[in-house]
Amino acid sequence: MLASKVTLLYHTNSEEQTIFHLIKKVRDMNATKDMLIAEILRLDRNLAGLLMGHGLHCVGCMMANNETLEQACQVHGVDADLLLNDINAYLDSTRALKE
Repeated sequence: MLASKVTLLYHTNSEEQTIFHLIKKVRDMNATKDMLIAEILRLDRNLAGLLMGHGLHCVGCMMANNETLEQACQVHGVDADLLLNDINAYLDSTRALKE
């Protein structure tokens, strides 16, 4: 009985550590051109305003779940490299404020 409790405790702590590391990894993640718009918005919901400011009104669009940043930029005539730099600069600045 004690062995099963210890095993359960070990697995629980292991899962909690795994979840913690995954959350940290996502929080420290930078956007890439091949990420879906929806994935970028999951990094930080405030990126919606930045995307819209660049002419991508994909925030509520059905294509946000199926279209990469690069594809959306091509469709809307937006410079993907410039937008990507702005997104990652924003993410870096929010991380710096949290530290």
